[in-house]
Formats: sequence, structure tokens, C-alpha cells
Amino acid sequence: MTETKKLSPHITINKLSEKNKKTLNTRTIFAVVFCVFYLFTVVNSILCDTQFGWFPQDNQAALVAKQFFAYMQIVWMSIISVFAAKEILNLHFYKNISMFIVVMFSILVCTIAPSIIFVSEKFNYFNHDKKWYFISFMITMVVVYLLTYLVNFIGFWVHGLLDAKKMFVHFVLLTLVSLYITSWIYFSFFKGWVTMVILFLIVTLTDSMAYICGMFFGKKKFSAYISPNKTVGGVAGGIFFTTLIVMLIFFGLSYTPDKFNILGNFFGIKYDLKLDNLIQTNNTSFSNAPWWWVSVFFIIVVLTIVAITGDLAYSYIKRMYKIKDFSHLLPGHGGVLDRIDSHSFVVPVFFIFTILISYFSSTAGLF
Repeated sequence: MTETKKLSPHITINKLSEKNKKTLNTRTIFAVVFCVFYLFTVVNSILCDTQFGWFPQDNQAALVAKQFFAYMQIVWMSIISVFAAKEILNLHFYKNISMFIVVMFSILVCTIAPSIIFVSEKFNYFNHDKKWYFISFMITMVVVYLLTYLVNFIGFWVHGLLDAKKMFVHFVLLTLVSLYITSWIYFSFFKGWVTMVILFLIVTLTDSMAYICGMFFGKKKFSAYISPNKTVGGVAGGIFFTTLIVMLIFFGLSYTPDKFNILGNFFGIKYDLKLDNLIQTNNTSFSNAPWWWVSVFFIIVVLTIVAITGDLAYSYIKRMYKIKDFSHLLPGHGGVLDRIDSHSFVVPVFFIFTILISYFSSTAGLF
């Protein structure tokens, strides 16, 4: 009897150890799956980039191949909408097929419609100037989003769920997911893989640095109700170290042979930004581009703050609905919405920033 008691703690520890190992293995496997998904997205953006000379000969065959990968990118990114629609649906219309179709097609329409404008301009289908494409893009965005809101409102009304707070959450998630996918498609077409990698890096570093700094300097809670694990020290450290690391990366890139294309692609601001003209086209040296660095520093700080805001917003929604994850699609990582939480804030904000830069610049178009 005594021996059994002595052995039981050991058996329990072994069981816990095996359970932890299984959980760790599961999380690792699906983390790899997520990384492969992202890597494929980046590679596909390189293949559809008309300014990247990966094809042996720059001829009609190369153009056709790049158009094929451009449409592949739209289809590939649209896959997210199916899973995201299911997770948004589960908050209010659990297992309701008709509303699932409504939500899924809402995201698809809001994603594909503006993406067609991107492709049309990219390969010059209609032979119009950039202003025509810009106006077409803005009209398309306004029309499809208004129609989407109307159809989804009717869905809430038909099912007797006219609750202002629930509808607000539904429309916000619908808008964030749609803008996120649209923005990714835009960046993959026009800003290249560097922009996509840097945006992903900003979000990942902000989260990681906030966690590490919170372990060492986290004493005061940042938002005890929404996210108990976040601390003021962690948030401050996340913003500071992410900005520092990304700026150092840009500093390193400024010494590469292709620095004007790589750095100029990012943010839509030319590397040689000056005060006398928002966008300059002449290639000046690193020492003559101080305002480019000021603008990049400012937007990185803003994006780190936006990343933290996005994380808190999704945490608040989950607490509001008393759920840990939006789904169990990726065991150990939650669902699609759990994975793109901060991304769905950072990427659209950066997209809007790019549009504003394009609008106020006489030489840099939206596309």
C-alpha cells in the first residue's frame, strides 16, 4: 500500500509530461503549417511581381506566367475567407448554412472586386491612366462594402438578432478580414515581398518583445480585464525594441546594391524623400535622405501601437463572448481570427497609409 502511494506522484508526473509533449508537438506542427502558408504567399507574390525578373526571358510568355500567379494569389488568399466566415458566423449564427453563405460571399466580394482593379492596372487591361484606376478602386470599395453591410443587416433582421453591440462586432470583423485580405493582395502585387515580410516581422516582434519585456519589467497590468498577461513594461518594451530592430534592418538594407528599389518599395515613399517635395525621383545618397528615415521611424512606431491595439481588440471580443479561441482549426493556436488578430489591424492601416501617400503625391500613384 505504501509503495503504491510513493509511485502515484511519479506516474502523475509522467502523464503530465506526456500530455505536455503532445501539446508541444501539436503546436509545433501547426506553427510549421502556418509558416508554410505564409512562405507560399510570399513566394507567389514574387512570382507575380512584374518588376522582378525571375523569368529567363522578359517576353509574352513571362507576362502570361505572372498573370497566372497573380490570379493564384487572389484564390490562395481568398481561402482565408472561408474559414474566417465560419468563425465570424459561430459568434451569432451557429451552424446556420444560409448566413454562412452570406458571410463567406460578403468577404469574397469585398476581397475579389477591388483585387480585379489591381490586376487590371497591373497588366493594363483597359489602357487607362492611374487616376481612372484610382477612382474605379474607390467606387468599387464603397459600393461593395455598403451592399455587404446591407445584406448582413437583413440577415440579422430576419433572424431576430437586431442587437447593436453584436452587429457592431460582426461588421467590424467582416471589415477587418476583408481589408486584411485585400491589402495583402495589393502588397503582393505592387509593393513586393519585402513589404510583406517587414509587416509580418513588425507584428511578430511586437508580440514577442512585449512578452519578453513583460517577464523582466512587467509589474503594472496594462489592461487587467481585457488581457491580464499584458503589462505596461511589456507594451513599452515591445514598442521600443520592435522599432529599434526594424530600423536596424532598414539601416542594413540601405547598404545593399538594390537599396533604392527595396527601400523605395516599402511604404510607397521614395528612399530620397525631401521636405521641398514629398516624392523625389533622383537617387540621392543615404546621408541626403533624413526625412525618409523620420517618416519610416514614425510609421513603425504607429504600426507597433496598432498591433497591440489589434491584439487587445480581439481579446476583448473573446472575453465578450466568453470564448478562449475563435475555433480549433489550428490545435494549440486557435482559429484563423486568432492568428490574424494584430495582422488584420496593421496591414489595413498600412494600406490606408499607402493610399494617402499616393493621393497627396503628384508622382506616386496608388498602383
